[in-house]
Amino acid sequence: MPAFVVDGGQLALAVANGGNYRAIVAVACEEELQKGIIESALPVLGIVNQRPEGPCRNTKVEVELVEKAIIHFLEGNQSPKRERKGYLSSP
Repeated sequence: MPAFVVDGGQLALAVANGGNYRAIVAVACEEELQKGIIESALPVLGIVNQRPEGPCRNTKVEVELVEKAIIHFLEGNQSPKRERKGYLSSP
């Protein structure tokens, strides 16, 4: 199963819409995630990144949340579990 890492929401949508994919695991700030989820025709699990130095500077993500999202789709689940309106976040 192919996977891509891209920087930027528009590039991510272009890659997703240009291929034969079943789902998207997206990591971004809340606003970018919201836009991407709305614009995507595929199931999306969005993971809010951490911004200890402010927006778009040295952002971080909890790898466990990314793994959880990937496993969710690999197990054949097509619909994201709704946690905070489509987002997964750390407790």
